[in-house]
Amino acid sequence: MLIGLNKYYNLLKERIPTFTQSIILNGQNSIGKKTLLLQILDEIVNNTDNIHLLKPEPDKKTISIEQIRTLFNDINIMPYNDKRHYIIIDDAEQLSDICFNSILKRLEEPKQTELFILVTSNIDRLSDTIKSRCLTINIELDSNEIFNLTKTITNPTIKSTLYR
Repeated sequence: MLIGLNKYYNLLKERIPTFTQSIILNGQNSIGKKTLLLQILDEIVNNTDNIHLLKPEPDKKTISIEQIRTLFNDINIMPYNDKRHYIIIDDAEQLSDICFNSILKRLEEPKQTELFILVTSNIDRLSDTIKSRCLTINIELDSNEIFNLTKTITNPTIKSTLYR
């Protein structure tokens, strides 16, 4: 479990199977948005071949149109042992303009066998049209959850047990 994200874990685990429109997960960089999402999908998806993670290639700054075309070829096949494909676009703000347009066509006419999840730390760089086609969930760390865990760890009784 990711510390500080419990409420999002519970919400997303319950709702992802029933979402009918695409989702944008927006929040600060490196707080665990993608990790949270992958953990949930690992628990609710029967076949991991139905989870597609798209991100910029290591030597590139943007997601290429070739990556999008490959993805579309993969998801045109019916999902095996699940109701849908789950398409995660990590660093969605790194999509090139041509990629935005390709994805927009898919978002405007969503298939029941596809759920697009765009993960971003800079929602302002996504087009207004894409934002209008998606449900935006703003992810923030729960400082109370973090504080309570820190308080528990610094409790002398627990601390002595942890560091034996």
